[in-house]
Amino acid sequence: MRGFNAEIERIPQILMVRHNTTNVYVATMVTRFDLRSSDLATLLHKHQSSVTRWLNLGLRRERQDPVFRDRINWLDAEISAAAQRLLSSKR
Repeated sequence: MRGFNAEIERIPQILMVRHNTTNVYVATMVTRFDLRSSDLATLLHKHQSSVTRWLNLGLRRERQDPVFRDRINWLDAEISAAAQRLLSSKR
């Protein structure tokens, strides 16, 4: 889990966005993986209502903003690749 947390902490630098915007990206990823917003809130040490608010904002932006949607798709691919690297290193 330590490696995953390090990857999460790098997201603002990777996306070159403010931290608050990053929260929207991360929360939107809840829909791509088998997670509940409460699980993500625990992981990020945030209140569940904050994560739910970010998720709703992100889902709306994903529908309306093609650049945001492209970044979400890119983030999805990066997280999947990081997970694969983590799994491969444990074998």
